[in-house]
Amino acid sequence: MKVLLFGTGYFYRAYHHWFKDEDIVALLDNDAAKQGQVLDGHRVVAPADGVKLDYEAVFILSMYERDMREQLLTLGVPRNRIFGVFDIGRFVQGNGENARVQKFPAVRRNDTGKVRIAILSADLRRNGASVAAVYAAQALREQYDVTVITPTDGPLRQTLTEAGIEVWMAPVLQVAKQADVPWLQEFRLLFCNTFIWYAFLSRRDVRQPVIWWLHDAACFYDMVDNSVLRQIDLHNLYIMSVGPQPGEALRRFLPQAEEKDLLYGLPDACPQVYQPQIGEQVRFATVGMVQSHKGQDLLLDAIACMPAHWRQRAEFYLVGDTDSALAKELHVRLIDFPEVQMTGEMSREDLLHFYEQIDVLVCPSRADSMPIVATEAMMFSHPCIISDQVGTGKYLHQGEDGIIYPVQDVEALAEAMVNFIAQPQLIATMGSRARKVYERIFAWPIFEHNIRQCVTEALND
Repeated sequence: MKVLLFGTGYFYRAYHHWFKDEDIVALLDNDAAKQGQVLDGHRVVAPADGVKLDYEAVFILSMYERDMREQLLTLGVPRNRIFGVFDIGRFVQGNGENARVQKFPAVRRNDTGKVRIAILSADLRRNGASVAAVYAAQALREQYDVTVITPTDGPLRQTLTEAGIEVWMAPVLQVAKQADVPWLQEFRLLFCNTFIWYAFLSRRDVRQPVIWWLHDAACFYDMVDNSVLRQIDLHNLYIMSVGPQPGEALRRFLPQAEEKDLLYGLPDACPQVYQPQIGEQVRFATVGMVQSHKGQDLLLDAIACMPAHWRQRAEFYLVGDTDSALAKELHVRLIDFPEVQMTGEMSREDLLHFYEQIDVLVCPSRADSMPIVATEAMMFSHPCIISDQVGTGKYLHQGEDGIIYPVQDVEALAEAMVNFIAQPQLIATMGSRARKVYERIFAWPIFEHNIRQCVTEALND
């Protein structure tokens, strides 16, 4: 089948291997800078030009599927020739290497006789959701025989196997439905981490209990085909939400769904009382994948609003990937921001060390349910400045243990940062109270108890 692939970003890199090179007519992208280039041996063209070629189907490889689908319809592409990433399995599921399961045994393992459960993670990259999956596995492994299954490898695999947790690589899970993967029946329970498993759950064997742990901001629910969501059978499905945002977003499309809170928890990487050492420069940082919803561009806009004499007394660090479209745009802008550094991604070990070097964490997100980085910063007794669209704000007290400002209000964000520069003593006092938030809400023993209780209830219901 001759196909056009629409999108050349993260989803393209994750899914294009399902298509044979000889079947790909061209790649479509709205970014004029990419048009005319050759990627993996295929031309990148504007969508309006691509749909004039000889093709049989267009596959949208992007999280912005809804908007791109509407664009294709406007360009005259018949609805029945437009498909998304979760339609790929109808055409290619089970082909060759993509159907194989590769197993990576744990370094130390003693799970004889324990109930087997599988935690499904979209990938094992260093992002908040995948880190949460690792913590879930670690919290459950003493009581259960835990296997983490993922379609996409990453550096967290080694973390898991060294912690005594087996990892399976199963690319087929990118495109399969639960009911179509017989070997999943080896497990008494599936623990699906994040909203991305919605299509996988749209055809279920309801005899197998599933915990669906939602972390995702509301904007992600607006980007998908809602008709697929409505196919999900809620029987024997236990929906857990990391704060209020994910559950509320899901109920807009599945009003009959009922969810309970299950916040993540973090092992205490700073068990001793940590005293921030404030130098001449106040050091601000934002940590996360460099994407529009994370709002790193808004941080630069806010810095631009700050008077020069305050900017000169501060340093700013953007920690995250450098290959996204937004990251490349920000890199170009940095010529006007000598006080800002883009560090690239960091390993978990380097990131935990990095927290010791900063003073204030900034989460300028346009939408973010419960970023782990904010919790990690509070664990290290750092105050956070967050937008009011960051779910962590539910647990903060304005001006006491954190600062909350109106989303996209870059002047308010600038004012909050200036406040810490002008009154550096606030960093220590507010940071010590932020540490109490970690201890009260996100401490590891609390998480262990809550997640084990969730699994016990799902198995015994």
